[in-house]
Amino acid sequence: MFTMSSCAADDPSLLALIDEMTTELTPVAARTLRATS
Repeated sequence: MFTMSSCAADDPSLLALIDEMTTELTPVAARTLRATS
């Protein structure tokens, strides 16, 4: 997903934040894609 995995691997809280953001944004992105296509 992100190309900053090397620094994210050193920071578990950052990795968790990215994972949380991705989890929340995925349904929104899916709805947006369906709405625009």
